[in-house]
Formats: sequence, structure tokens, C-alpha cells
Amino acid sequence: YQWTRNDGDIGGATDSAYTLIEDDIGKLIRVKITSSVQTGTLTSDPTATVEKADCATATGVTPALSSKTTTSITVVAVAGYEYILVADGAAVDTGTWQDSNEFTGLAANTAYDIYQRVKETATHKASNVSAKLDATTDAAALTGTATIAGDAIFGQTLTASLTGGNNTGTLSYQWTKNDGDIAGATDSAYTLAESDITALIRVKISSSVETGTLTSAPTAAVEKADCTTAKGVTPTLSSKTTTSITVVAVAGYEYILVA
Repeated sequence: YQWTRNDGDIGGATDSAYTLIEDDIGKLIRVKITSSVQTGTLTSDPTATVEKADCATATGVTPALSSKTTTSITVVAVAGYEYILVADGAAVDTGTWQDSNEFTGLAANTAYDIYQRVKETATHKASNVSAKLDATTDAAALTGTATIAGDAIFGQTLTASLTGGNNTGTLSYQWTKNDGDIAGATDSAYTLAESDITALIRVKISSSVETGTLTSAPTAAVEKADCTTAKGVTPTLSSKTTTSITVVAVAGYEYILVA
């Protein structure tokens, strides 16, 4: 027997059995048979083109999340594996296989599907694709400026807003008095109470999507409101003696006497 590869003799391959090797992949194998008595040589038809063997691992193990940031996702590395990331719900073939177990340049707060498999070698095919790992990048930090509109005067209403920010979620608010949270003051508007007088008021703004908290600059110290009566009414004499004078009492008033 003489085994051939693409019609060239394979050195040392002279037994009736021949085990295919890496060099045979992609080639056509034949065998030539001769006899010690009869003359001539018979040559077999060629085999099909020799293929790589199936992977010893039928299906890759499911990826496990290692870490993630706003723009990257890293899965636990597995020796001999390759990795692919696609948009959430997209077909595997929409992505590109890579040797690195880290995916970078991703969008913040976005869901992706990640698969892995045993990588093809010189002699073996890749394994079947694993089940997917669903992973979502972290949300970006909230940006912008928290501002307060309104006068820092008892009874006035202050209004919070976020300007120039990247918010994509629902904003939440917490009003503070001298840096301590004001219980129940979680709307975008806050009406100044008596206990706020002389205090500095701020608002903290957070988002249901972006992370972190932005805090406004403080208001001026909260002042008392102006009296609703611009000028007191002129006193009216009620009675007098040699040593006293009494004027008609007016509810909520105070009095003064000078020379």
C-alpha cells in the first residue's frame, strides 16, 4: 500500500490503514495497491476533501460576567475560547468574533447579548455557540447644573431645575436646610416655612437612569417676609392721667412712646 495526498506519496504511509493528520486537511487522499505476484498498481478514488474534526466540546459554556463600566463589558476568560457581542436580541452573525474577553466602546446604559465558543484550531472546528449572557452597561453619571429659582423669603416658593444635563430618565428632588434633608420636600417646588428662616436652602437632583447626584448652590439666608400691612394705623387715644397715656389696642400691634 502507498497512501497519497493530492497524488503525492505520503512518506512512510505504507500500511493498509492510515490515520489522517493535520497536513491532510483540505487535501484529497488516495491509496495505491500493488501485489507481490500480480503486476501493476490499482489506485482508489479520492476521498472527499479532508475536513477538520469536530470540537471535543460540543457547545461552549455560557459566558459569566466579570465586570462592566459605562462603555465596556468584560466576561470571565476561558482558555481556548473566543467571544462575540451583539445588540440585544440580534442574531449572532451580526457581530464579529474576537479573542479578547473585553468589549469596549459601548454605549452607556445599553443592553447587549454576549456569546462564546471554543475557538477553531488548525485541526478542529469551533464548538457550537454557547447560550447568551444578557448584560447592560452602567449608566453614565448625571451631568448638568442644579439651579434654584425664587426668592429666599418666608412663604415664597422655590423651584428647582436641571440645566445643560444629559438626563434621560425621571428626575428626583430632595430639598435641604443647612445641608440636612427636609422631610417630605421631594418635589421640584418647595415653599419656605418658618423653620427655614435664617437657613441656607439647597436642592439635590438625581435621575432614574443616570447615576450620581447634583447639588445646587445655596440660596441666600432665608429672610422673614414683609408685613402684609405696609404701615401701621395711627394710634387713637383711649385715656390719660397725670402719669399715663393709653391708646386703643390693635390686635398684633406693638407700641412706642418718645419725647
